[in-house]
Amino acid sequence: MKSKIYIFVAVFFISISFMNNSKASAELFGSDDEKWKRIFHELEKMNSRLVTLEKAISVFPHPQSTGDVIDQINAQNKRLEDTNSIISSELIPIIQKDLASSHDKIDNLRNQLEDLLQDQKTLKEGLAQDIEQFERMNKQNFKNFESANEKALENLSIKNKKLIDVLEENLIQEAKTG
Repeated sequence: MKSKIYIFVAVFFISISFMNNSKASAELFGSDDEKWKRIFHELEKMNSRLVTLEKAISVFPHPQSTGDVIDQINAQNKRLEDTNSIISSELIPIIQKDLASSHDKIDNLRNQLEDLLQDQKTLKEGLAQDIEQFERMNKQNFKNFESANEKALENLSIKNKKLIDVLEENLIQEAKTG
């Protein structure tokens, strides 16, 4: 009922404003056909605008009372609270469980990484010791090889000296006999 009154008041004020815009004046009831044509034309324009306005108003739903609007808002608020409680009661424990599982996995990976780093450190120290031992053995082998070479060279030198002495004697004897 109120909406019909609002529509009537709106139409009334719109029609008054359109009449002011039209060239209707005190001679509205005159006999001039031109003025009547303009008046009918203006009335047709007002009618088309009213039809457009009526269509626009019918598109929007009109709540019958503010109580209905409040009830709709309360219902929506209840749905939001229910959704919030579902999130709080179901999703948060799942997220916390996943988070705890993730922390456990991270701790496990951290421990594995620490173990790998310790193993790497142990291997590095072992490799350093092996290299030092290899170096000592190489030095010892080199010294042994050097002393063996010196002895072999000394023996060769002695043999060469004896051979040279024997050759000298043979040459001297051949030169004497010869």
